[in-house]
Amino acid sequence: MHCQARPARRQLAKPFDNRLFFAGEATSATDFSTAYGAYQSGVRAAGQAIIALKPAHSKVYAEEARPFGTDDPDEQHKSGRY
Repeated sequence: MHCQARPARRQLAKPFDNRLFFAGEATSATDFSTAYGAYQSGVRAAGQAIIALKPAHSKVYAEEARPFGTDDPDEQHKSGRY
């Protein structure tokens, strides 16, 4: 992978104004150009949207949902989800 591709993909994956969430294989830092990367980015974006929609006082829920919304391989491994 080109050394500048990863930061560009992370930029593509960033939510806009915490109201618009992006998914798709092009937003995956590690599994771009694959169906798995598209799926993972959808899971990440869904997790981000859930956190954004949950009331701010629900700290426990936000902490539980955080691993759900990542496509970072290190975070996936730590969470035991993948």
